Amino acid sequence: MNLLLNKKQRGIGLLELMLSLAIIAILLIMATRYYGAASRSEKVNEGVALVQNIAAASAQWKAGHANYDKITAKALIESGMIPKQYVDTGDINTGTTIITPWPGVTVSSLGPASKDNSQKVKVEMSKFSGDYTYACNNLAQKFKAEDPNAKCSGGTFTVTFD
Repeated sequence: MNLLLNKKQRGIGLLELMLSLAIIAILLIMATRYYGAASRSEKVNEGVALVQNIAAASAQWKAGHANYDKITAKALIESGMIPKQYVDTGDINTGTTIITPWPGVTVSSLGPASKDNSQKVKVEMSKFSGDYTYACNNLAQKFKAEDPNAKCSGGTFTVTFD
């Protein structure tokens, strides 16, 4: 009888411990992959929202000006046309900039693009590298309907719009 009590009080075995650790490891791997995918998707969606906001701000710019001449990211920020959530005024080295998941946003005017002398605005996001090259390609795909020439090349996403 004393021998039976000692067997029951021994604790967990090595097999049970290894099985528990394997299950925990599988759950951690799944959670990490999900978090990574969700994080990348969120950054792409932030980029899409930013470009859409720049497009709206550019249309507002053109309503107040004769054309897109002198349009820049800084001009859109200073005129208050870019939502405050995308503006960083605290960087002493670079001044007022647009905040994105990736650095290097430029906004510029493309000269007359057609016979009717209409202009277009070009938005570029650069410095996509490493793990984030997927984001550049995803952004280009999301804007193909609006701009068939939207592209990702050499780590730079480029889209144009009226």
